[in-house]
Amino acid sequence: MRQHGVPNFPDPLPNGGFGLNPSITGGTNGQVSPQYQAATTACASLTPSGPLPASQEQKALSQLLKVSACMRTHGFKTFPDPTVNNQGVVLHIVGFDRNSPQFQSAWQTCQTQVGAGSTQG
Repeated sequence: MRQHGVPNFPDPLPNGGFGLNPSITGGTNGQVSPQYQAATTACASLTPSGPLPASQEQKALSQLLKVSACMRTHGFKTFPDPTVNNQGVVLHIVGFDRNSPQFQSAWQTCQTQVGAGSTQG
């Protein structure tokens, strides 16, 4: 996605999804920018097909709920809980400097504590 014109596309979350928001997709009201749409089309062959099985989705939701709670205890009081929609489990991380040392430290700590791996958010 980054190579196809979406420079701020995030790394995957522990559930395999992405914390997408309008600043990344370039759109509002459920729409996406033409550039984002073109990048999605160009990268479609790399996208896993189909949603997660229910058991995996529940596990991902459970892990992300724990990560969110942990982030709040590590100083990010407004860190959101994940939601479930037609795309599966989604965690929208907006309003935080995800590159700050404080965020990165808390993110790594929380993922390790809940066994969610070490993927950067």
